[in-house]
Amino acid sequence: MSWRALILNNAGWKVVSLVLAVLIWGVLNAGLQSKLKPMGTRLFPHQPITVMTTAQDDRVFRVEPATVEVSVSGPPDVLLQLHPGDIEAYVNLTTVMEAKRLRKRIQVYLPAGVSVSRVSPGEVFVQVVPFEVTNSPPQTPR
Repeated sequence: MSWRALILNNAGWKVVSLVLAVLIWGVLNAGLQSKLKPMGTRLFPHQPITVMTTAQDDRVFRVEPATVEVSVSGPPDVLLQLHPGDIEAYVNLTTVMEAKRLRKRIQVYLPAGVSVSRVSPGEVFVQVVPFEVTNSPPQTPR
């Protein structure tokens, strides 16, 4: 079989195959380029934990431990501009009605473009602190 017959035989199918191959390559290449952008990580130790409750909830809670270590990942330029105050670690207790001591998962709110890599510890103990009312008058120092 000659070279000319090899190239021109089923030329329509060959053109369609070439067009499909170029389209598939373009889609995959675009998807890989977005995933191959350089990403960095940054560690924020001693982030305080906020307790989220409803406005009507007058209970007092103690969280153990009181701080967590949050590791975030994202584009290096975004990570450089990130401040510890931009990260909010919290425990959502809006659905907890009756409990004395429980374990809750830490949730983290971050600015756009940044994602959580790790939270350590991932869970904390939450304890309801009994509210004590004293009827004795305040003592004045002598």
